[in-house]
Amino acid sequence: MKRQLTGVENDRRKQRFRKNGLSDLESIGEDHYFIKNNYRYVVPYTFEYRVNTKQRWFGRRILEVFSWEFPHGSANYWENELKQGRLLVNGDKVSPNFLLQNGHIITHLVHRHEAATTADPVEIICSDSEKVVVNKPAGLPVHPCGNYRKNSLLARLVVEHDLRNLHVVHRLDRQTSGLVIFARNKEQAKLLSNKFHDRQVQKTYIARVVGKFPSETIVCNQKLEFDEHDCVGSCNDSGKEATTIFKLVSYNFETGHSLVECKPLTGRTHQIRLHLQYLGHPIVNDPLYCSDCNSYRMEDDICFPSVDVLSEDIVQKGKELNCPICPRVTVWDSKERSYLIWLHAKEYRSSDWTFQSPLPSWASFA
Repeated sequence: MKRQLTGVENDRRKQRFRKNGLSDLESIGEDHYFIKNNYRYVVPYTFEYRVNTKQRWFGRRILEVFSWEFPHGSANYWENELKQGRLLVNGDKVSPNFLLQNGHIITHLVHRHEAATTADPVEIICSDSEKVVVNKPAGLPVHPCGNYRKNSLLARLVVEHDLRNLHVVHRLDRQTSGLVIFARNKEQAKLLSNKFHDRQVQKTYIARVVGKFPSETIVCNQKLEFDEHDCVGSCNDSGKEATTIFKLVSYNFETGHSLVECKPLTGRTHQIRLHLQYLGHPIVNDPLYCSDCNSYRMEDDICFPSVDVLSEDIVQKGKELNCPICPRVTVWDSKERSYLIWLHAKEYRSSDWTFQSPLPSWASFA
C-alpha cells in the first residue's frame, strides 16, 4: 500500500500547487509572451499538474487510466513519464501497474507549451465594484484549461488591464466570442451565478449559418446528450431537455448564409450549435457539427497559423524551432489547429442590468 503524505508534506505540496495554480496568474508579467502576425504566443515554462484520484479510477492501473483519460499522450508516452519520475503518486515513483486508490495525489511535471491564441484586444464593456463585463475574442478560453493557462482570458485581464482576483460566473466556449461576466468577490459571484442557473438572465447570440433560414420564429426543443470524453454532443430523445428560440436576421444570396438570432432558454453544452445542426442550418465554419465546413474558405482571422506561416522569419533562428528541454511540441508550431466559429454572445439581460457587445466582422454581409 502506498504511503499517505504527512501533514507537512501536504502543506508543502499545497503551497507549490497554489504557486503553480490559478493564483500564479496574479503575478505574471509581460515577458512571458510575444505577438507575431496578430497571434499571441506564450514562452514555454515548467509546470506541475496536480489531481486527486477520482472515484472511477479506484482499483485501476495508473497507465491504463492516463492512457484513456489523457489521450493526448500515448501509452508509451505515459509509461516513459512514469519511468523518468515526472508522473508521481504522493510524490513517489510508481510502476505502470500501480493500482490507484482513494487519497492518492497524482502530480505530473511538464515543460508546458501552450497553444497560440488571437492577439485581438479584450474590450472592457463594464467595470464597477461588483463585476467586470468584457467582450471576449473568439479562440480564447475564459479560464485556464487544457493547453491554455497564460493564454487564457483571466490571465490577459491581469496583464493587459490589471484586473485581478476575478471570479468566473458563467461559461462561454473558447471558440465563441462575446460577452463574459466576472464577479469582483465571492458574494457577487454567488449572486450572479444563481441568476444564470435560475434562468434569470436572457441571453442573445448571433450565428452565421448555412442556407436560407426560415423567416418565421423557430423554437427547437430537441433533447441533447454530450460525451465528456470525446467533447462532442448529439441530439437524442434520451438526452437532457433543451430549448432554443431562433429568428432570422438577414440572408445573403451571394454567400448562401443566414444571420440568425439565437436565444437559449437552457444552458446545455454546445446547445445552439447542436440545435442549428438539427434544423439543417449548422454554423458555417463549425468543424464539429457542419459536414461542409471544409468547403468554405475562412477569412484570415478564422484559423491560427502553423509553422509554415511563421517560418519566413523564424526559421533563421535555427535551433529555436526545437525545444532544448523536452521533445514536446514547440511554441512555434503547436500542431493544434485551433479554430473559431461564427457564434457570438451579443446580449445578456436581467431585471437590473443589460449588457451588449459589438458584433464581429463576420456578422456583416456588406
